Amino acid sequence: MFIAMDTGAQKQEVLDFLRSQFIMSVAVAEDNKPSSSILLYYVDDDLNFFFATHRSSHKAQKLLKNPQISLSVWEHKNMMIQVDGVASEITADHDKLAIIDRLAESAMKGQDFWPPLLRIGGQDYIVFKIKPTWIRKLDLKRDTMTQEETPFTDINLG
Repeated sequence: MFIAMDTGAQKQEVLDFLRSQFIMSVAVAEDNKPSSSILLYYVDDDLNFFFATHRSSHKAQKLLKNPQISLSVWEHKNMMIQVDGVASEITADHDKLAIIDRLAESAMKGQDFWPPLLRIGGQDYIVFKIKPTWIRKLDLKRDTMTQEETPFTDINLG
């Protein structure tokens, strides 16, 4: 059983949490073969996620063939956000550079964090936008595994 809540407060709580973090785990698949990666991300006001990676990476090649993607962002004893969505390549150079700048700003949230992204030179990278089709929040603040109510909340994207 999931609690469906569509209040602006729920969306804002999710957005605030996502902006306090900067690392996500993504899962992509091709020919029924899943793979996962850890990536630096930026999230906009509409809960769209953005990331960059090597154009030749497995995840980039798989996403270009099958744009379906799932991701998770979590913090121990706080919250986890799960997202399913559709990835699309950002092709305009101006937009790509703006997103790379946002990703670099995100990386500064981590003390002594030096993401591989900052080592990608020239045109060797590809930038993706993930438009969510489903978002779920998991409350991780409780001290017990057993409870009467579900800790999950579906976030209405409408």
